[in-house]
Amino acid sequence: MSGATPAGMHPLTGLRRTDAPSVGVPAATLGELLAGGLPVPGGVALDTRAHRESMEAAGVAAELSEVYAAALEIVAGSGRGADLRDACDRMQGLVRKAGLSDAVRSSLSRAYSALGIGPEDGPATVAVRSSPTVLAGVRWSRTNVRGHEAVREAIVECWASALSVEAMVRASAAGPSAADLAIGVVVQRMVPAQKAGLASTVDPVSGARDRVVVRAAYGQGEVVITGAVEPDTSVFSVPRLDLLSLRVGHQTHQIVRGRDGHDLTMTLDPERAWGRVLDDDLARAVARLALRAQDRLGGPQEVEWAVVGRQISVLDARPVHTAAASGARVLLGYDASPSARSAIEVGARLLPGSEVTVAHLWTPPFASRPLRRRLLERANTATELAGVWEREGAAEADRVASAGAVLAGAAG
Repeated sequence: MSGATPAGMHPLTGLRRTDAPSVGVPAATLGELLAGGLPVPGGVALDTRAHRESMEAAGVAAELSEVYAAALEIVAGSGRGADLRDACDRMQGLVRKAGLSDAVRSSLSRAYSALGIGPEDGPATVAVRSSPTVLAGVRWSRTNVRGHEAVREAIVECWASALSVEAMVRASAAGPSAADLAIGVVVQRMVPAQKAGLASTVDPVSGARDRVVVRAAYGQGEVVITGAVEPDTSVFSVPRLDLLSLRVGHQTHQIVRGRDGHDLTMTLDPERAWGRVLDDDLARAVARLALRAQDRLGGPQEVEWAVVGRQISVLDARPVHTAAASGARVLLGYDASPSARSAIEVGARLLPGSEVTVAHLWTPPFASRPLRRRLLERANTATELAGVWEREGAAEADRVASAGAVLAGAAG
């Protein structure tokens, strides 16, 4: 780690994977990709020390640790869900009450100002993302954040996200290494994405390593990540990157930066909704960058990317753990997808008594647990049924599931 500023601030350019215990996995990964020459937007990472110092300065550190330990005991035992929710609400309230310490605020102000000038000579527009120190951690983000106060607020919400019910369940499942209430945070220059999505260097269903799967949508990539739209899907061969297949999806809307600098949801006209997002050359360029990320990080990756004009930026990369790799009947879903909770409820009704493993694409095998949960996906796309539920309602989800939903990876 090099170039650290006071109060736990670190330029992304100075980070490497070995810094993950301090700044979190996402921040360390971005630093590693920058070192490999990939086009990653610049930014700064707050390490776990910034979190701890802020809690100590506010006088809530001891109470926070006590409630955190109690919450882990509730998850591990047979405590009621209401008790866990109460504990999480209490912890998140403490974090929000504490905010950033004066030292962290001062250091952050300098680091944020150093990111340069944003639109109309104002402060830079950034994305603020949580950076958990283990792969199993919950990731929370806020895009199109502008101004010192807004950045501080987003950082506090990142800290609070690590104390949600979902985060506590994951920490308990992942073991003692994940049981740390302090996380890192990334503050990164925002790319005003015209097109964005995900690129996987392994087929997420079959586990085949001889292809790259590129999923693309208009606007910012969260519509792909959450399954809010059906993205275009291009499959390329490795290493030649010949186009093996193309499926053009249907996209009802996009999320872009509005005039006020915040997220704006816009309805797509029919021509764009049914039109192709990337041409072959641009999709192939995305696939090539994904392979470079895989080479740098040493394993299959799910790469988040964005395009402005024809300039591609790499926003994040996470290890891919496929359905086939688990050796079990697996249903794929996306990490922290807000629609996943609805899909779990749908699956419980459609497949009563079925025991499956929920394997999130961005979490390692130890974070996947045999649960009475299931995420269904369309047989001929990589879009989870959770997205269908969110877009079209329960009736349509039932219809799609009964007509041809599949349990992916059983033959792996």
